[in-house]
Amino acid sequence: MLDGPGLFTLDTSLSRRFVMAEQRVVHCRVETFHVSNRTNFSLPETRVDVLNGGTINASRAARVFQLGLRLAF
Repeated sequence: MLDGPGLFTLDTSLSRRFVMAEQRVVHCRVETFHVSNRTNFSLPETRVDVLNGGTINASRAARVFQLGLRLAF
């Protein structure tokens, strides 16, 4: 049995609605994935009969920002 490292992620989002006119609305949304930017390692290699068996060779994605605008009329 192989034990993997811990995983910690924190995702946030902010949104705001702006009324431009009587029938026009702008929605603004900012999303952030993995805010803490802590290194989260992948699971170890599952084959233990090879030279690099049981080692961790990769990590998960770093911080990501996403922006969205929507105009409703």
